[in-house]
Amino acid sequence: MVVLQNIALGFSDLLLTLLALLLLARTLLFSLSGDSTHPLMQLILRATNPFLKLPYIVLPPTRRIDFACWLTAYIVCMVELYLRIVLTGGEFHPALFLFSLIQLIELVLYIFVFALLALAIASWFMSPYQIATNALLSLFHLLTMPALNIVRRFLPPFGTVDLSPLVLLLFIFLIFIILGSL
Repeated sequence: MVVLQNIALGFSDLLLTLLALLLLARTLLFSLSGDSTHPLMQLILRATNPFLKLPYIVLPPTRRIDFACWLTAYIVCMVELYLRIVLTGGEFHPALFLFSLIQLIELVLYIFVFALLALAIASWFMSPYQIATNALLSLFHLLTMPALNIVRRFLPPFGTVDLSPLVLLLFIFLIFIILGSL
């Protein structure tokens, strides 16, 4: 019985985290570019549209912020944590709302960490033109550029060495430490 609970817990965690990541990727990329013609953006839109039909009736998207998508991702995080509590034999606690918000913030930060690391590794092997023409890396570039530009205002590149991704990663890990202490 315990094995089946662990399998159900792992499977539900995987599916719900993947759904939350897709919803967050949709809202982050759409708020930054608004370009729904990109092939990967089309994939994300098709995967998340069924989950957003009802929320869009209540909260239609605005020009820059998709509140329905953020709310749906928050609810998915809440359902994931609630299922984890139920499958491990725990009881509902009001702190579930706060922990769901923390998990949502952590997922957004994980997206940024993954995008920054992928771009850093790609920059070792690919030219800037190849990165710009790669479908996935161009989305990562689009996603990380606003944050990197803020860091570059305070820490300009030293010749050919750009430390802004490293500084941004350190800042993100500092936020992880702060969230972990809550």
